[in-house]
Amino acid sequence: MALYEFQKDDVLYNAVKAHPFNEFLIHNSVVLCENSPGFLKRSSVPLGSVQDTDYLSNLHRGSITIFNVNATRAETNTGRVIGPSSSVNPETNVLDNGTIYPFIQAKDGSGLSFKTITEQQYALLEAGSIITGSYYISSSIKRYFLSSSYTTNLNNNNIASINSYATTNPNSPRDFVLQDLKPLITGSIIESLKTYIESYKIYSSAFNFESGVNGSSYKQSSINFIKIPSLFFGSEIKKGTIQLDYYITGTLVATAKDTRQNGELVQTYSLQTPTSTGSIIGTVLYNHGCLLLFGTGTLSAVQADYNADTVLENTSWIYWGSGCNDGINASSYPTIQSASFGLSFKGTNYIPNLTMFATAKKGELNWSNNPSFLSGTSEYPLFKVSPMQIVQSSSYVQNIVSSSIPTYSSSYSKTTYINTVNIYDDMGNLIGVAKTSKPIKKTEDTDFTFKLKLDM
Repeated sequence: MALYEFQKDDVLYNAVKAHPFNEFLIHNSVVLCENSPGFLKRSSVPLGSVQDTDYLSNLHRGSITIFNVNATRAETNTGRVIGPSSSVNPETNVLDNGTIYPFIQAKDGSGLSFKTITEQQYALLEAGSIITGSYYISSSIKRYFLSSSYTTNLNNNNIASINSYATTNPNSPRDFVLQDLKPLITGSIIESLKTYIESYKIYSSAFNFESGVNGSSYKQSSINFIKIPSLFFGSEIKKGTIQLDYYITGTLVATAKDTRQNGELVQTYSLQTPTSTGSIIGTVLYNHGCLLLFGTGTLSAVQADYNADTVLENTSWIYWGSGCNDGINASSYPTIQSASFGLSFKGTNYIPNLTMFATAKKGELNWSNNPSFLSGTSEYPLFKVSPMQIVQSSSYVQNIVSSSIPTYSSSYSKTTYINTVNIYDDMGNLIGVAKTSKPIKKTEDTDFTFKLKLDM
């Protein structure tokens, strides 16, 4: 076997830029991804191989799984443990519950733990206890409705929590107060996005945090916040590909797109008020997967209880996606069932690509370790050459050169057939194997370059 080292120009690194298409339909508090309720997007599980209820036992509708871990596994009590012990004790043994999950042995000297385990919880564990995690990892779009009084109410609630704790624990040291107060205080979603929103001001004045919403501040206006996980769009949402559709009883009443490709969501169609087309009804943060809708214009005469507060609201963009993983159950509020919502966009994925050129040079690689290579007649003897002598071997090279003339044998020529290229690392470990669809004939007067491509 001959070994060759890749030269500088033999290995190329680049990236393939792809724009995967994503489409969602929201109706009756159900999210459909790619028109499928069962999380089969980017999945190797064939459609129809399992029941929809099998997916729902592990995941939410309209979600996609990460690496398909536990997508079709049902958690159950098997009564078994993993490892040599025969006792079933969840504190000291790893239970076999039919699913895949991570585990760590606590207090074994390494200090390892999961991020979900607090310092207080870790301190209470016995030495040798088993800490388990979960691989039920899925993702879907989610809606948050932030009313115009959202920031004020949030601040009032936080102040009330601080005052209540201070009254109950007047003698607590300051460090314990901060530690205990942290889980009691809720941060503002819209204010946490201020820095990202302001970074888009170079594209449009609609991203001015203090006056971008029709002259009002983002935190003082009603905002319909739609969060798209990066699992769907990759590096960023491709500009100019977002489309929002609003349906009432199956009829399209409004459409919005980012036609200007500057982050502005522009209403491009309105059934009830055609003159409102061209107005900005929201903004989009391409790199962060955030849609901020603030359009309050009436889109249809049909009203619905979009906020699930027993009050009928006008159909407008701030209620787009009502029931999209926001805690609103449409079955409890039948008026919402008249509305359905569509979302489509393209993402941007960069797929790292490695290209390698393996060259079989002239006059080289014309020897084979295949036993049939030496099973010829004595017409072409094999000679062993040493510094002191040349000795004829008892083995003979097979002449496999064919002739187009019957009963005539062509002159002998060293010929091999290449069908495999192995790739090794610096330590000599085999890390890759490339095979040709059919063996490639190699003679001494020819050379070949094999192009190997690998998506990483």
